[in-house]
Order: sequence, then C-alpha cells, then structure tokens
Amino acid sequence: MTEPTGSRTDLVVVGAGPKAVALAAKVHVLNELGYGPLKLTLVERREVAASWTGRHGFTSGQEILGTRPEKDVGFPYQSASRLGVGGQDIDAAMTRFSWQSYLVHIGEYRRWIDTGASFPTHSEFAKYMAWALSRAVNGVELRLATVTDVRLDLGGWLLRCETAAGAKDTLLAEKGLVLTGPGLPKMLPYTKEVAHRVITPTMTQADIAAIYLAPGSRVCIVGCGESAVSLALSLIRKYGEDLELTFVAPSLPYSRAESFLENSVYSDPQLVAWGQLAESQRHEFVRRTDRGVMSPGALAQLARHRKLTFIVGRVRELQLSRNGLANVVVEQPDEVVRKEFDAVAICTGACPLSALVKLLGDCRPLVEARVGCSLTDEASVMRQLDSTLSLRGLVPRLQLPALAGLAHGPGLANLSCLGNLSDHILAAYLPSPLAQNGRSATGPSLP
Repeated sequence: MTEPTGSRTDLVVVGAGPKAVALAAKVHVLNELGYGPLKLTLVERREVAASWTGRHGFTSGQEILGTRPEKDVGFPYQSASRLGVGGQDIDAAMTRFSWQSYLVHIGEYRRWIDTGASFPTHSEFAKYMAWALSRAVNGVELRLATVTDVRLDLGGWLLRCETAAGAKDTLLAEKGLVLTGPGLPKMLPYTKEVAHRVITPTMTQADIAAIYLAPGSRVCIVGCGESAVSLALSLIRKYGEDLELTFVAPSLPYSRAESFLENSVYSDPQLVAWGQLAESQRHEFVRRTDRGVMSPGALAQLARHRKLTFIVGRVRELQLSRNGLANVVVEQPDEVVRKEFDAVAICTGACPLSALVKLLGDCRPLVEARVGCSLTDEASVMRQLDSTLSLRGLVPRLQLPALAGLAHGPGLANLSCLGNLSDHILAAYLPSPLAQNGRSATGPSLP
C-alpha cells in the first residue's frame, strides 16, 4: 500500500551532525563532477551539529574536541580506494570543505598555525560543520523537522515529519535511509522521588543549573567515557574546585594512546586487514580505544581536579535516601555498596537501535523478518551490515554507520574517517568503479 507523499528524494539522512555533513559535502562534489544526479535530504529537529553546540545537552560546547580537526569531512581523502580512479578528482574537490579551508574563510588560519594547530572546542567544531553544510548545495536539502514515524512503503522509506511550529509533512526516500546521531541515552532505573537529583546527557546547561549544588557537593558520574568527562569538566567550571566527583564504571578508565598504529587503524582499517581479524580481537580493540575511553586532552584537564575518586562496579539502581539525597547502589564482585550523593549524572552511553525501533513502530516486525534478526540484538545487527553499511535483506537500503565499527572499521562509528564513511555509504548509489571526468569505468554517467 502506498501513501501520498509531500516530496521525494533519493536518500534521507536523519540528523545533521558530522556524518550527515560529510555525506552532504560528498554528494555536492559527486553531482558537481558529473557522477550524479543524486538527491540527498537531511532531516534535523534542532540545528546543524546540535549535539556539539552546547545548547542541547551532551556537551557544554566548551570542551576540547578529542579528535584532530584535520580529520574533517573529507579525511582521509582516499576515495579512489573505494570508488575507483575518479576518487582522485573527488578528493581534490573535497578539500574545499576542509578544516583548513574553513579557517582561511574566517581569517583564523595563520593564528591556528601559530598557536600550534590546537584542537578546537566542541562549539567551534559545530561552527565548522555549519559552514561546510552551507556550501553543500548541489543536490542537498536541509529540513528542520522531527521525524516522528518511519515505515516501508512500496516506493521506498516513508518518513512522517513535524516542524517546531506543528506543520506536518511526509518525505519518501526512494533509494535509502541513513540513521545518524547517538541514539537514545541508556538510562538507569530510578524513582520519581530522586529525579530532581539526576542529570542526564540530554539536559541543557540551564537544566543542570536548576539542580542546586553547594560548594563541596558530592556528585556521582556513572560512566567513564568522553560524555562522562565532558560533563565532569563542565561541572568543575561551574561549581569550582571543591566539588567532589566520583566516577562509577564496570572497569577502571582507559585513555587513548593516540599512537601511529592506533590512529592508522581508525583512518584506514585495511592496513591491518580489519575484516579478517577474529571478532573477539576487534571487540577488544574497540573496547580499549573507543568505548568508555578518555581522550588525552580531556584527561589532562580532569587530572588537575584534586577531589576525584573511582569506584569499579555496576550501578544497580538509584534511590532517595532518608536524608533526601541520591542513594547509589553499586554491585561489586564481592559486595553491594551504597553511597549518598547530592547529584548523580548518568553517562552510560546511547543506543542507536533504540531510536530506530522507536521510529519504526508497527513496521518493526516487517523489517526484522527481512533482516533475519531482532533490532534489539546489537551484535547481530552489527554482523548484518554490508560494505555500504546497509542491513542485508532490505530494499531500499537502511544504513547504520554508528554500528559499522565492528564489521568494517572502528573509525566509521565516530569522527575518525568521515570521508571514508561517506564513500562506504554512497558507493551503494554509484556505478563502480568511477573513472575520471564524471563517468564510470564500465559505462556512462548516472542518469
């Protein structure tokens, strides 16, 4: 059964963060060089790079980016390895969207070099993303709306959208749908009575400020990854050096080594034949370098704070204590520990699949039947992603880059190789291999 649609496009990306901007820039270049036409629509409910600006939770915007900014929307500029010799022209054109080009445009390139090519803050990085997307105009559209529902239609993926003003519309993605963003936060169970002492990743700075913390207050941070450190640094800036911070996580925190080999695997996983490694080896590499890991820069800032403690264990639940504080129940191998805090911050990560399941609604059983696994089984879904980061068995395509790290390279799930990411995804919609001058090596340019 088909449903009337407001408009049609080839590919829809839900979200307008770094992955979406990288795709938009690459589509612009592909169309410009004659490899199109390809129509891409980004649907974002807030603003470009919303999770990085500091206005919508997840970060205050003042934290230092954990990835070098030169790893921009075109990095590693090796499109020829996936798209064919025409990738050389694509890479050359993509340099117009580079971090350095942005700095030249705003008159900050000389200063950036003279200050040691420093890492930008999250909010500065968000401005770069907005600049890059503003220049991706060939075949690219940005819609500010919330995707409320997604279903499989005879003509493609049908998305229902609603703007902040309440206007409703539908959009048909005829060839593919890409889901980006962190997904829904993983939450811990807690009662309504203690909710006023709980900080979640989606809270804005104004929301957090509403939780009264006096000098010397005790704050428990559940988790030890980048989001946990980001929130900790934000709280230290706001409440001062007397704030007592306790991190609770299943294992002691690691820091990224940022070695040549480690960085190389993120930039180009084929250097170690990533797909041929045992799955257990790939899991361990990601666990040690990306999951629950602090960047050296963030860790150096945190190390200056003198009132830090770490507890190894799993938080079972949060309760309101008799004193009106948050009672954190922590399971350890040999005992259960209970500690009181003035506030508890939940920074246990997010799950992209939870957002997908919510969007699909009643359409979920149909999608699961075609894919052959449950959409709540993250490990099985990861194994089902092909080289274009699409779920096998689905036409039109459903592409999940946030889950592609295990099967196709750890950098695809974060900011480490956005250019490589866009090549993986867009290869599904291009003739292969691409020759130079806007044609494939085996035939004419795309109709």
